Amino acid sequence: MTTTSQYFKLAVETPDEDIKRCLLTLAERDQADRMELARLAHSAARRGQIFGILAVTLCAALAGYVAFLGHPGWAAAVVLIEVAGVAGANVAGRLSRR
Repeated sequence: MTTTSQYFKLAVETPDEDIKRCLLTLAERDQADRMELARLAHSAARRGQIFGILAVTLCAALAGYVAFLGHPGWAAAVVLIEVAGVAGANVAGRLSRR
């Protein structure tokens, strides 16, 4: 796969102006595509963080309600499952980045 810098290098080395223009256009498109992919990845990560915060908040509310009903053991179980899930997701995310 040709990168933006390779397109630019070819454009600088090519004496033909039409080919230079085409190569520079390819370099610009390649860079625009990379920027769009980075923007989409950032958007997906942000959405995941929002859903994670929402899930943790809802589980904490559920545990509080269960404790309010007089079942502290079940409330602790809900919180432990929640903490294990969040920790597991963080570990899996770190391992997938390697």
